[in-house]
Amino acid sequence: MRTDPVLPSADLDDTVEFYASLGFEIGYDDREGDGYVIMSMDGAAIHFFYHDSLDATGSDAGCYLHVDDAAALHARWAALGLGPEDLPRLTAIEDQAWGKREFAVVDPDGNLIRVGQDIPPA
Repeated sequence: MRTDPVLPSADLDDTVEFYASLGFEIGYDDREGDGYVIMSMDGAAIHFFYHDSLDATGSDAGCYLHVDDAAALHARWAALGLGPEDLPRLTAIEDQAWGKREFAVVDPDGNLIRVGQDIPPA
């Protein structure tokens, strides 16, 4: 089984630019037609649809990406200069008691992308 999240975007050009900076590639691009884009990286895909009245500060959309090396991905994304506040932003990486090494990125549209790696529970 596999799942691909479908997230809103107020500006698909900005979304493509942001996710490309994270290392995602365009898998499908219908910005000029239906307003739909699929970005993928390392076997994971995130779908984006155009949402003309999206309020990024009030968005509650998001997804969870399971990765093999959260620290390496966090370091790569931190090198982009994303801060811990405002949009977009990157949180610190932390080991959680429930057996995940986690961090999150919030994209320019307010979508929460939580990233985690399995580790032994505390």
